Amino acid sequence: MGVMCGISYALLIKGERASANLLAAIQQIEIEDHANMADMLRLRIAIGVKDGCAGWTLIDSDLFSPLAAIRVMLAVGDGPAEPLIDGSVIETNADFSNQPGQSLLNVVAMDPTVRMNLKEKVREWPDMADSTIAETIFREYGFAADIEQTQPSRQEVDHKTIQRGTDIQFLRHLAGRNGYECYVETDPQGGPPVAHFHRPRLEQSAQGVLSVNMGEGTNVNQINARYDMLRPTTTRVTGLDIGTR
Repeated sequence: MGVMCGISYALLIKGERASANLLAAIQQIEIEDHANMADMLRLRIAIGVKDGCAGWTLIDSDLFSPLAAIRVMLAVGDGPAEPLIDGSVIETNADFSNQPGQSLLNVVAMDPTVRMNLKEKVREWPDMADSTIAETIFREYGFAADIEQTQPSRQEVDHKTIQRGTDIQFLRHLAGRNGYECYVETDPQGGPPVAHFHRPRLEQSAQGVLSVNMGEGTNVNQINARYDMLRPTTTRVTGLDIGTR
């Protein structure tokens, strides 16, 4: 368990809590939470030469092996710990220096959708609605599913849905043609990841007000606002009936 200014965090790797030596070597933890892309985790860890100059700390172990499970949980004050990300290691890279304390190991992990993006597939989905296809694929990975039903249920005699690509690419295509969101998030109760396939839920309560330079009410150090003046502000759609023109 690491502690930072009243904020404590826990790092679990392959289901085990990180050792005290590893926590002491961590210089930075960065987590990205995206709406339309996979969530990402980045660790920056100090490394050094082992006693006897026989190797490097951490690098010579299999702690951060390919697709190793990794989880970060955060607690503020005496509040309960909340999981921020459940991911799998997808990359490690090291910066070596001849200056003491300057060598670093960088670890990158991605949310559970990485498991859905490892293999391209070609398969048929006859007589199924898009939502049924999504639920079937999510269940194959052991995810809990939050699915909103879609129409129609396409019959094979009229239309057959064919998948060509990875599972997550295919599902995001199905979500796009229904105006849905498609993503996987961590279960706050510690259960399996929850897969979402539904319309944007804009009626939910706001998470909070972001305040900059507001004295004691400040909760954000910096905000960047961007206005692209070349993007369209309105859209128009027209259609042509083939029979009547």
